Amino acid sequence: DLPDMRRNASVIQEMMRKRGVASRLLEVDGAPPAIFGELNTPGATNTVMFYVHYDGQPVEPLQWTGSEPFRPVLRDAAHNRGGKIIAVTDRLNPESYLYARSASDDKAPILALMTALDAMKASGIRARSNIKFFFDGEEEAGSPHLPAILAKYKHLLGANVWIFCDGPVHQSRKQQVVFGVRGTTGLNLTVYGPNRELHSGHYGNWAPNPVVMISHLVASMRNEEGKILIDGFYDDVEPLSDDDKRAIAATSDWRN
Repeated sequence: DLPDMRRNASVIQEMMRKRGVASRLLEVDGAPPAIFGELNTPGATNTVMFYVHYDGQPVEPLQWTGSEPFRPVLRDAAHNRGGKIIAVTDRLNPESYLYARSASDDKAPILALMTALDAMKASGIRARSNIKFFFDGEEEAGSPHLPAILAKYKHLLGANVWIFCDGPVHQSRKQQVVFGVRGTTGLNLTVYGPNRELHSGHYGNWAPNPVVMISHLVASMRNEEGKILIDGFYDDVEPLSDDDKRAIAATSDWRN
């Protein structure tokens, strides 16, 4: 829904403008715009980039019972556990649930970032690094135009570290930072078999069955512990450094 996505982008840009963040749209043909923002800190030598996506999954009407997807409501518990709609007040139970389309994935981090800037200003806290923002417009579609955007606007997108604000709440409800983000690779695979349906009583087990062939192929790619068995898959993986190991060892046990 490109027209509404552009309306959404305009709203986000206005939110950034009110907080002194210079912003612009990053455009490539055939894609919704990404939103770029920048907040420079005089004398800073490091730059932090925050990634969020502002698109969302399409609405499944049958999944929205008791409320509408684009009218936010607050519930005192999860809807599937009988949560009831409650009024919004200044003092909220942190275990309340906000229901609206894409509220958590991934629009909540945008509001969290803007609120963090408000809190820093109110508390007189100055950033020690330059801050940049990159809001993706097609993450839910696999970000097919992201490589083109990164290439076209490379001069804007340099940073010492990217922080991806797209993940679940930790089971302990404590804040968490995860080092490293898992990536994905997509491909199209064609498997050849009979050009018409074959009766299983006559042709079962000996005629090539594309479903079975693909099942064996997928199963052969990893073992029961999740290790990938494809030759060369781990060749470019950097081993954990001593610093990495010390950081992991120093991480507290959240169950305590």
